[in-house]
Amino acid sequence: MNYLLKSRTTSILFLWIFIFACKPPPSKFDRNYPEYTNEKNTVDSYEMVNDSTIYLRTTTNDKSYGRSEKNPIFVGVTNHHEGGKNRMRFLNALEMEDGTPIKYERVKSCCPFKTLNSKTIGADQKFGLLDVWIVYPKGKKEEADTLYINAYDEGQPMVPKGYRAKN
Repeated sequence: MNYLLKSRTTSILFLWIFIFACKPPPSKFDRNYPEYTNEKNTVDSYEMVNDSTIYLRTTTNDKSYGRSEKNPIFVGVTNHHEGGKNRMRFLNALEMEDGTPIKYERVKSCCPFKTLNSKTIGADQKFGLLDVWIVYPKGKKEEADTLYINAYDEGQPMVPKGYRAKN
């Protein structure tokens, strides 16, 4: 009888330790992702040159602006579908510093980040993805530059170093 009691107590103790000591595997959403803002968008739209081009007022001297996931170009607005269109509206507003027209191609989505402005990708976890674009002078793809665009969160889009606004 005494042996059964000890055996049962030991089994319960091991079971208790196993249950509370074992953590579930970490979720891919538990990582320390960047967060560009913890606020909902308030901008309904940006000033436009025409239906396909954002009006850009400011040029930045920051060489890293738009060229890394740490310092992306923000074009998000309250309407998620318009934010997506703003990626190309922003790119349509650019030309090379010397006035040469540009071409651009979307490369991929990358770099998950936390946002309250996601309505599709990771909406239940409040995540978004940056878009990676290559931009190059027309006819010179070998001179391609890479730009990172956040179409979820609002900000003041600026002309990156090496470009100028067409407006």
